[in-house]
Amino acid sequence: MFNKQTKKKTAKHTAQKTKLHFVSAFPKPSKFGTETLLIFDRKLPRYVPGFSKWAKGFAANYAVTAGERLKDLDCFPQHAKNILKRTKDLSARDLTIIVAGGGSVGDFGGFVASVLKRGVRLVHVPTT
Repeated sequence: MFNKQTKKKTAKHTAQKTKLHFVSAFPKPSKFGTETLLIFDRKLPRYVPGFSKWAKGFAANYAVTAGERLKDLDCFPQHAKNILKRTKDLSARDLTIIVAGGGSVGDFGGFVASVLKRGVRLVHVPTT
């Protein structure tokens, strides 16, 4: 594509389409496949009815404490080690990370998906 204003040739980008769904109940864990990691705010089991039962449907779980400290890069290596331990028996090619929680948990989960393993799918289940 040629931009007349800058007289530079620019690449045309095509991105995958993002799907947005509004639901009144948690989707079945099997919908995401069998190679799944659920990252969630550790407060959810206490405050969301049925959350604990839903979480047990995933191959691996990782509970985190929400807040800005969660995004501290000095803490990230330990999180990465813990997550890799929990997902060591899962296929990197088929891995889907599901993130349930508010803003900082969603940010954390997105960062994990971007650096953990190439091609990891990411699903956000926002709770705020």
